[in-house]
Amino acid sequence: MEHSNEHIDHTGHTGHSGNTFTIEDWKNHHHDTQDKDDPVLGHTEPLVQNNATCIDVVEEWHKWLFRIPAEIHPNIVQPLSSYRSTSGIQNPIDVKGNKVTMVSFVPLKKKEDNVITIPVYHSGYILLGVMTAEACTEEYPSVKTDDALWEMVKKETDSVDKLDLRIDNIPRMGCFVERRNKLTISNVANENLMGIKPEKMLSNNTVEIIYSGFWALLSVERLGPGDHLITVESNANTYFIGATIALNILI
Repeated sequence: MEHSNEHIDHTGHTGHSGNTFTIEDWKNHHHDTQDKDDPVLGHTEPLVQNNATCIDVVEEWHKWLFRIPAEIHPNIVQPLSSYRSTSGIQNPIDVKGNKVTMVSFVPLKKKEDNVITIPVYHSGYILLGVMTAEACTEEYPSVKTDDALWEMVKKETDSVDKLDLRIDNIPRMGCFVERRNKLTISNVANENLMGIKPEKMLSNNTVEIIYSGFWALLSVERLGPGDHLITVESNANTYFIGATIALNILI
């Protein structure tokens, strides 16, 4: 059966608008047990070890992101080895016994201008932060309640009107993750991307964030050895993300 201008994914949803999936498709992308050619895990699909899911991985992604000093932060500079080892910021991260390479993007960039090369030496996972929003009182001192923080995050996430993820030129979709109760992150970098001063944080450079957004968790094993090309484009009211990721998987 032929389908013009559409792609059917492993959960039975159909890609729309020039082979891209809708926001609702991403929000409804749950468990996958059938199409092992799709490298993107569903929202509740367990990783190999200890029944971890993308929810656990996204928590660790936030901790990783807040602990990277601004001068080498992947939201400012393209990800290089400098923030993985010499700074003491480890990547990949151990998430309940699973190795996950964390990736974040420079906002306000065209995918043609934001080219990232990542060698992958293990058979774990890769997490892409496609379009995300977070808020905490330490960052916004006038916003003191969980409900008010959530409204900030929700407003940003609700404004997303485009999510286009392609892996080896095949449209794919990730999933939606939200957390309305605070996630505690300690050891935040003194000179952090968010500009939160240490004196504004809780003890041990701690912040408590609420977040939501769209991520894609990829299985390295399903991608397979060799070269792969990933492109990402996403739009929201206040920023745009575009990236081209060249993967060389050495397994």
